[in-house]
Amino acid sequence: MFEPVIPPQVLRHFKAGDLIFKQSDPGDLMYIVKSGSVVLQLDFYTEHVKADGFFGEMSLLNHELRTMAATAETDCTLLEVDKTHFFCLITQTPLFAVRVLKTMADRLRRMNRQVKRITRFARQIAPGYQGAELLMNASDLRQYAKDEFIFCQNEPGKKMFCVKTGQVQLKVNGIPVETLGAGGILGEMALIEDKPRSATAVAMIDSELLVIDQERFELLLGLIPTFSIQIMQALSRRLWQLDQNIE
Repeated sequence: MFEPVIPPQVLRHFKAGDLIFKQSDPGDLMYIVKSGSVVLQLDFYTEHVKADGFFGEMSLLNHELRTMAATAETDCTLLEVDKTHFFCLITQTPLFAVRVLKTMADRLRRMNRQVKRITRFARQIAPGYQGAELLMNASDLRQYAKDEFIFCQNEPGKKMFCVKTGQVQLKVNGIPVETLGAGGILGEMALIEDKPRSATAVAMIDSELLVIDQERFELLLGLIPTFSIQIMQALSRRLWQLDQNIE
């Protein structure tokens, strides 16, 4: 079991059926499940979080309201982690950063699978991605012509990308779900989880992308704490936007 090494924090005990937080509550804490289990619920989505799992990181990362309700499924003990201690964990314990990334990527993947109908869903990751300059020094640049495929859904994924210039569209089962401009990141889910691509990426105009392979990805996670934080924020925004745009 993963045991993060952090200063003493608050342990909270909940009885089965207790509400931990409800959807649309403000959130300034994430929780690590020490014992028992917690259920996360949205209209179309249910997730069971057991010992060693965690939840609540989205609101902590992006200062958004809670997108799901969290209820104690059984009697449980939770470790509260505030923003200061969360970033302490990320910067001092790369293993924890990897765990959070994998959890968020898996959550996004499972939510996508459960969505029956996606309506207008397009989001721009903020231009000027803060890690771009660092990535440019550590990665290869590749040119993609308009309408050229960057990767296809269900194929193996061994690289992630950051858009330097241009525009890239992501499609799931042929349906456009996201458009990324300069500073956008893509392909990170397959790299984090070592699973097939969950979407197809196509250059909408002539574009230049930074390419990051597994070795460099892991190196950046260990050497540049803000790199993992920015990927978490991107995943968190995707999850939040998905919640807001599904009928």
